[in-house]
Amino acid sequence: SGSFDPLTASGAVTQAVNWHLFESLVNLDPVTRLPYAALAAEMPTSEDGLTYTIKLREGATFHDGSPVTADDVAFSFARVQDPDSASLFRSFITFIDKVEAVADDTVVVTTKFPFAQFNERLGSVKIVPRAAVEADAEGFGKLPIGSGPYKLISAVPEAEIVFERFDGYNGPRPALAKDMTWSLIADPTARVNALAS
Repeated sequence: SGSFDPLTASGAVTQAVNWHLFESLVNLDPVTRLPYAALAAEMPTSEDGLTYTIKLREGATFHDGSPVTADDVAFSFARVQDPDSASLFRSFITFIDKVEAVADDTVVVTTKFPFAQFNERLGSVKIVPRAAVEADAEGFGKLPIGSGPYKLISAVPEAEIVFERFDGYNGPRPALAKDMTWSLIADPTARVNALAS
């Protein structure tokens, strides 16, 4: 239950789902916890530790076929940074001053001070399509659109979550299985009733 919108999703299941649906500029390997370039074309670097110019991976698209743009990245960070959003992840990026789109495929991240865990913390903000969120934020939370290796087909609370491989994914960690179904079996009776309705 609850929204899959990565702005507020904090439950174990919604977080696990979102790891498959969304990407950050830099993701963390789930086993080693080491950062790797995801939507960023390469690992971000900075000469002064304050300004990072980051190009996006060429050809990255969301599940609806729309391109991932620098505007989507800046929008995603601004949502999390907004104090009114009450996002759990806001506290992870307090060192960031601003994220600006300077070209269709390039953002500039400015920090308040040099921060050693810059790349690791970028993984806290999942990039969402601005147009889809602004058009229907509630609908987006129920059936979100990301740029990750899997897309969400359906989610029935207390029953199952169904994924399908996103064949348009061109990132570093493609899906290995054509589809996945997660059975939620905390209460077997509730699962049967949910699937029957």
